[in-house]
Amino acid sequence: MVTIGEVRPEDRKLPFGSMANVPDGSVYVAVDESTADGTLVANRPTRPGPGASLHGGRFTFRDGRLVGAKFASGGAAFRHAFGAAGVGKDRPSFLEIGLDPAITDAPLLEEAERGAVSVGVGSNASFGGKTRVDFLSYLTVAGADLSIDDRPLVRRGRLVGP
Repeated sequence: MVTIGEVRPEDRKLPFGSMANVPDGSVYVAVDESTADGTLVANRPTRPGPGASLHGGRFTFRDGRLVGAKFASGGAAFRHAFGAAGVGKDRPSFLEIGLDPAITDAPLLEEAERGAVSVGVGSNASFGGKTRVDFLSYLTVAGADLSIDDRPLVRRGRLVGP
């Protein structure tokens, strides 16, 4: 799905579908909820809600599950929400690539920065996935490298393919 700051009729059927960011610009997709291995280290903050801010985030996935989440600051809010959530909270949920060249480390819009790569954990039903749980968080890496099936899509924060 591509977001460009507009609300389409089909968007209104989704949770929070009547809302849009302006400016905006990203493409995102639900991922296979059973596959994820590795560590993602964020260099942009995550702001999951009003007044909440996670800095210095690090997600570690093994065998399709989140097995570690650490933060330089704000981790208590993540741990509280994660601990209260149900089955599926530890599953990879989405992959997002920012497309907007005018955004640079903008509060609440970090994931739309051109070439930024975000990875989510938890619910992804509103992105076309199967996991429905009352929890969603993500980390964003600006200036990232991303390849899928050995095909580079983002290199040092620049879109290069497919």
